[in-house]
Amino acid sequence: MLEEMKNEIEAYAKNVGVTVDEAEAVFNSIATDNGLDLNNLMELKVARSVFRSKYGQAMNRQKKTESGGEEGNDSFASFSKKATGFFYSVDGARNWQEYRINQVVAEYNRDANAAITAGKCAVVVLHEDGYEFLRANDGEIVSAVYPTLPEGKAIVEVDDDKWVMPLDDRATWGSGDKNPNFGKPIDEEAWTRKMLFLGKVGSEEYELFTMTTKGKIAQEWNPNTFEWCEFTCIRDSRGQNALYARKDGSTISSYTATESEDSIMDLMMEHLTLTPLVALETYHADAPKYSTVITDGNVSSMNLNRSTNGNATIYISDLNADFDYDGEGHSSTPCWVPEHIKIDFGIGSNVVVIGRTSQREVDGELSNMSVNVSGIYVVDRHGSVSDDAAPAEDGGFWWD
Repeated sequence: MLEEMKNEIEAYAKNVGVTVDEAEAVFNSIATDNGLDLNNLMELKVARSVFRSKYGQAMNRQKKTESGGEEGNDSFASFSKKATGFFYSVDGARNWQEYRINQVVAEYNRDANAAITAGKCAVVVLHEDGYEFLRANDGEIVSAVYPTLPEGKAIVEVDDDKWVMPLDDRATWGSGDKNPNFGKPIDEEAWTRKMLFLGKVGSEEYELFTMTTKGKIAQEWNPNTFEWCEFTCIRDSRGQNALYARKDGSTISSYTATESEDSIMDLMMEHLTLTPLVALETYHADAPKYSTVITDGNVSSMNLNRSTNGNATIYISDLNADFDYDGEGHSSTPCWVPEHIKIDFGIGSNVVVIGRTSQREVDGELSNMSVNVSGIYVVDRHGSVSDDAAPAEDGGFWWD
């Protein structure tokens, strides 16, 4: 049953356009809100039933809001709204399918026969006469030979002339409807991007919104954070504070940087909760997993040389906090800044940082708190990036 819920949670995440952790949080909140014991089989089934109902509702909302997003549907124009405000958090584009593919390949490496017979994957072997595809069908292993490998589908080489092809192993959706893709190869990519917006959408009141984009829009559109802007979009028809990009591309083409007499800082103070740097550990322990934190500090140092995952690092500190000379000497919080977030300030600047807290356990001890950044607002700018960036090395490898 627990394995079944894992599959359903992953299916919810993929189709609704959220992370697996966010989908799991939805399921866990059902149990918490309704006092259900997930170790009790009957109560677990009740939680599963409610979870499936929420999935059906989420998919129905998406169908209603997105089905008319193609060009030429005049009746859909009435759903479009002009949004005015600013994004305060923009995550990097994430290929959700990558996680799913890695899970299947890991299961294959642990027990190839079990993964194949469970319908999680097919195995492809190259012979002289073509590519032989081996998969399970009604409990039996069947094979077929094709001249080429398919394009656009997930396929991972695991040995010389041998590949694993993950399959969609969900016979039905959470709603109970049959899955038309059951037993078929999954796509190699399924991109999503989550953004948080503070603005006016079809009203005169500022509100907080979540906007999740998919596919090429998620890959190509990463608006600047804390830039006044306006664009057309679709507001969730059931009153939830969710926005959707139009499929015809008009959300991106209508995006325009603007100006406003309203104060970004005042709006943040009114609508968002600021967590002091000294309280980040408490926040991390108490807040729901992967929730977004807003904190502020002064930039004490920075390393603009990108790491292997593309992040630069800025270190922020609280000028009013005491320094523990008897401790390990850590006086600042590292903030990992992805490539799509601008760094146009120097050391000494006062900044508001938005992101997700992170803390690793090393040798049984917790490391320093850090922040995975999804937005930066410069309150008081000092210095410049060029003054503070580490100089690039000339020449070739370090041994040259």
